[in-house]
Amino acid sequence: MRKYKNGASLNAQEKEALLKEILPFDASCDTKQAHNAKVIFTHIASTMLHLIERGYYFDLFELNFAKDIEDCEGDRFDKFKIILPILQKHYHHFTFEPFIKANMTFLQTYLHLKPLEVEVLYFYYIFDEMGFQRFFKKATLKNWIKIISSFFNVREHKMREILSENAPLRKLKFLEKDNYTGFEISDFAKEFFEKPLTKRNVLHNITSLVKPTKLHLADFDFMQEDITLLLNYFKKAKNPSIYLYGSPGVGKNEIASLLAKTLQKELFKISKSLDEKQYKSSNIQRFILAQNLLNSKNHIVLFDECEDIFADYSWRHFSHNADSLQKGLLNEMIESIKVPSIFLSNSCDIDPALLRRFGIVLEIKIPPKQKQIQLIESTLKTHKCQLDSKLIEKMAQNNLSTGILLNALKAAKTAPKNKAEQSALKVINEHLKLQDKKEIVLQKSNELPYDMGLINADIDVKKISEGIKNAQCGARILLYGAPGSGKSEYTKALAKELKKDIICKKGSDLLSMWVGGTEKNIAQAFREAREQKAILVFDEVDSFLQDRSDAQRSWEITQVNEMLTQMESFEGIFLATTNFLDTLDTASIRRFDMKISFKSLDVVRLEKAFLMYAHYLGLNDTQEFVKTHRQDFARLSNICFGDFALIVREARFNPPSHCEMLLERLYAESALKDSQKSKRMGF
Repeated sequence: MRKYKNGASLNAQEKEALLKEILPFDASCDTKQAHNAKVIFTHIASTMLHLIERGYYFDLFELNFAKDIEDCEGDRFDKFKIILPILQKHYHHFTFEPFIKANMTFLQTYLHLKPLEVEVLYFYYIFDEMGFQRFFKKATLKNWIKIISSFFNVREHKMREILSENAPLRKLKFLEKDNYTGFEISDFAKEFFEKPLTKRNVLHNITSLVKPTKLHLADFDFMQEDITLLLNYFKKAKNPSIYLYGSPGVGKNEIASLLAKTLQKELFKISKSLDEKQYKSSNIQRFILAQNLLNSKNHIVLFDECEDIFADYSWRHFSHNADSLQKGLLNEMIESIKVPSIFLSNSCDIDPALLRRFGIVLEIKIPPKQKQIQLIESTLKTHKCQLDSKLIEKMAQNNLSTGILLNALKAAKTAPKNKAEQSALKVINEHLKLQDKKEIVLQKSNELPYDMGLINADIDVKKISEGIKNAQCGARILLYGAPGSGKSEYTKALAKELKKDIICKKGSDLLSMWVGGTEKNIAQAFREAREQKAILVFDEVDSFLQDRSDAQRSWEITQVNEMLTQMESFEGIFLATTNFLDTLDTASIRRFDMKISFKSLDVVRLEKAFLMYAHYLGLNDTQEFVKTHRQDFARLSNICFGDFALIVREARFNPPSHCEMLLERLYAESALKDSQKSKRMGF
C-alpha cells in the first residue's frame, strides 16, 4: 500500500498516481441511471458534504464507484479535494434514456407538469433507487431546498413553490413527506421512470373497460324519472359528475353501465390499487390520470366503492390535526373532472361540503320484488340457465347483486345437471354469510291447508281484510294472542288477499349489538317496505318494543321511540304480532289503529279444522268420526292452528292411520300446554 503525503504537497505525478488508484472507472461505460446517480453524488459532495454523517461519505463513494477510498492511505478530505474536480468534469448534468425522455414529455402533456417539476420528480426517483436516504440524517428541509435549487440552478423560492403542498407534485401525492430528505417519491410515481408510457398501456394499468350491460331502459322503468334526470344531466352539463349511493346489490353498477350504453360512450372503471399503504392516494391518482387520458365525447369514468377514499374525510375535516394534503388531493380529484364521471358508494356518510361538489347526488333504492325477479330471469335467459322459481324469489328477497348472481350461474353451469341448483345456492349463501344475512333454505312445497274463516278472533278478520282492501289506505294492526293461534299465517293470507309482497322481520333481524344499530334496522325495514309498497310485518315485536317505564338503559328507550316515529310516518300496511301483550310499551299499543286478539279454536272451528287436516293427511270417514266424538272435541279448549301444523310435521315420519290417532295427538298437545301452564303458576 502506497502512503501519500498531505494532498496539498503532492506533485503532479503523485496526484495522477492517486487518481488512477482511486478512480479506476470509465465514465462512458456507465448506464444512464448510474451516471445520474453519480451526478447527484458529485453535486452534494461539491456543495454539502458536511450534511453527510461522518464516516458515511466513503460508503457513499464506494456505492457509486465500487472502490473503497480508504484502501489508499492519507487524509480523506485531501483525497476528495483531488477527486472532486475529476468527478465534476464527468458528472455535471443528467443524461436520459430515450424512453425516459418520452415519459417526461408524456407527463407534461397529460398531467400538465412543467419540465422542471418532472426533472425534480426524477431527481427523487434516482435518489430513492440508489438508497441515498440513509446517508443524510443531518439534513433539514431547508438544506434540501438549497441542494436541489443549486442542482437545477434556480432560486430557492422557486424550488419551495415546486415542493409546496399546493403544487402538483405534492397535491397528486407523487412526493410524500420523509423524515430524512424532506420528501420521497411515491410507488405510483416511480412507475413513470421504469417502463415506457403510452396512452394505451397507462389506461390498461389504471382502468378496465366495462362491458356494455345486457339490460335496457325498460328494465329500470320503476325508476324512470331518475334515469331520465341522469341522462339529461349528462347530455347538457359541463364536466358532469354524479354520486350514486345505495345498499349493496341495488344495481348501481348496472345503472352506470346502462347510462354509458344509452349515451353511446365507453365506460372505464378505475382499477383498485393493491398497495394497502398508498391505497387511497394511488386510486385518486389513477382517477386524475384517467381524466387526462380520456375524452368527454366518447368516455365516462366510473369510480366504484368510492367510500373507501371518502370515508375519513369527515373526521379529517373537523380534526385539529387535519391532513390538509389529503383534503387537497380529494379536492384536486373533483376539480380535475373533465370527462363525465360516476361515483358509486354504499352510503352517503361523508362530509356534506364534499357531497355538494357533485352535480347530482342520488340514492338508488331497492327495486320492487317483482322487478328484481324480472331482472334475475332476464340474466338467466341471457346466460341460458334455469333455476327454480322459489330460488329466484328468495334471491329477489335478498337483493343479490348481478356479480353474485353471475358467480352462482357459473357454478351452476359447471356442475352436473342434478346438482346445478345446489351449486348455485351454495355460492349465493356464502356471499350472504359474508354480508351477515340469513342463508337461503329451500323447503319442499308442503303448503298446509288454511282457511281465514276458521281464525277465532275478537273481530271478524275476514271482514277486516275486505275493509283494508276496499279502503286502499294504510293500516297499523297489532295481532296478539297465544302461540300458534294463527297470527303469522293471517299476515301471509292478508298479503295474498291484497296481492301485495310481504316483508317479515323477526326480532333477530332487527336487534343489533351496536348502540343505535337496532334503530337503524327498524328505519331500514320501514324504508324497504315503503319503496317496495309491501306489507310490513314485525313478528315477535315484544322482543324490542317493551314497556319504557321498565327501561334501565337509554337504548331501550330510543329503539321504542324510533319504532313509534316510523309507525307515525308510514302510510302502508303494518302488522305486528306478539304472544305477550302485557309486556309491550303502553304508548306503543295506543298507536295501532286496531288490536286483534287471536284465541284458541272454539269447538265449531276446531271440528272444521280437524276435518280439513284429516283430509290433508288422507284419513277416511272423517265426517262420521266428528259427529260421534263431539264431546271429546268440546273438552279441547286450548288447541290452535299451530298444533295441527306440529302434528302434520310429525306425520312426515309417523303418519296417523285413522282419525282416532289424530285426536289422540291433539289431546297430547293439549295436555302438554296444561302442564306448562301449571308450572308457570307454581303448582
